[in-house]
Amino acid sequence: MERKSSVDIFRLLAAFAVVILHVNMGDISYGKVLYIRLLARFAVPFFFIASGYFFFLSYESSGDKALSKSLVKLFGIYLVSSLIYLPKAIMQNTLRMDETIVLRGTGTHLWFLPSLMFGLFVVWYVVSYVKSYKMLLLNLLIFIVPVYLYYYSDGSIGKLTIDVDFTRFITSAGFLSIGMLIARFKINCSILSSLLILGLGVATLFVEMSILKQYGNKHIYDIQFSFSGMIIALGLFLLSLNAFNNTYLGNIGSEMSLGIYLYHPLINTVLFNVIVHLSGRYSGIILMFNPLICFFGTLFILMTLKKIYPKLFAVLNGELNLVKMKKVQ
Repeated sequence: MERKSSVDIFRLLAAFAVVILHVNMGDISYGKVLYIRLLARFAVPFFFIASGYFFFLSYESSGDKALSKSLVKLFGIYLVSSLIYLPKAIMQNTLRMDETIVLRGTGTHLWFLPSLMFGLFVVWYVVSYVKSYKMLLLNLLIFIVPVYLYYYSDGSIGKLTIDVDFTRFITSAGFLSIGMLIARFKINCSILSSLLILGLGVATLFVEMSILKQYGNKHIYDIQFSFSGMIIALGLFLLSLNAFNNTYLGNIGSEMSLGIYLYHPLINTVLFNVIVHLSGRYSGIILMFNPLICFFGTLFILMTLKKIYPKLFAVLNGELNLVKMKKVQ
C-alpha cells in the first residue's frame, strides 16, 4: 500500500489539535480558549477521513484482508490502551462495566478506537457486499446527521433520546466514507481550492460560535463535532494530498500520531504537576504553552521508547504477536 507522507505529516497537526482540546492553557483568556478549542475540533474528523483514505488503498491492494488486518491491529491498541488507563479509571471511580466499556474503553478519549473499528466494518460491508462506492454517500446522512442532531438540539428528537456515546461511536462511518470516496474517485483539488475550503471552514467557525453562544443548548466546551470542524478537516485533508512530501516527517506522523492521541493525557498529568510545582505563580504564563510542551514531550517519549525499548513501543501500538515482536530491533 502506497502511503502519502504529506498526509501523515498533517496527522501530526491533527494530533497536536487533540492535545489542545485536553490540556490546561493557563492564562489564555476564556473567550480565546473557546475559539481555539472549537477550531481544534477538526482533529478527529481528519483522523477518520485519513483512515478511510488509507483503508481504501489497503483494500485496493489486499481485498478483504485489509479489514481483518486493520481490526486486529486496532483491537490490540484498544486492549493495551484500556489496560493502561484501567488503574486511573478505578481510582477516579469512572469505570463502568456496561456498554460504556465497549463504546469508549477505560478512558473517555479511547472511544476513537471502537468507533473506528465499527466504521471500518461498515464501509467494508458497503464496498464488498453492496458493491457500490456511491452508496457511501448515504453513510454521510445515516452516521453523521445523528451527531449534529445531538449537539445542536437538546439531545433528543421528539421522545427519542440521543446518547452522546452512541453518536460518537457511529460517526466514524460517515467520515471514513469521505476518505474512501476521495481515494476511490481520485479527487485531487488544487492547493488554492483546498485553501478556499479551509477558509470557508474558518469563516463558518465564527458564525457557528455566535449561534452557539446565543442559541446553543449545550456548552461550547461540550461540542465535540462541529460543522466548521468537518469543513476544516476536509480542507486540510485535500490540502495534505498536494502539500510537500517529507519522508522523515511522514514516518513520524505515521508512527507517532496515534500514540500522541492515546497517551498524551498521561504525559500531560506529569508535566502539568511539574510545571505548577516548579514555576509557582508563573505557572499560568508557562501553561499558555502547555499544548506545545505536552505535544513535544509526548512525541519525545514515544520516539525514545521506539529507539530504546522497541518491543514496548510495539506493544503500545497494539502489536501483540510475539513472533513478530521478536523481529523488532
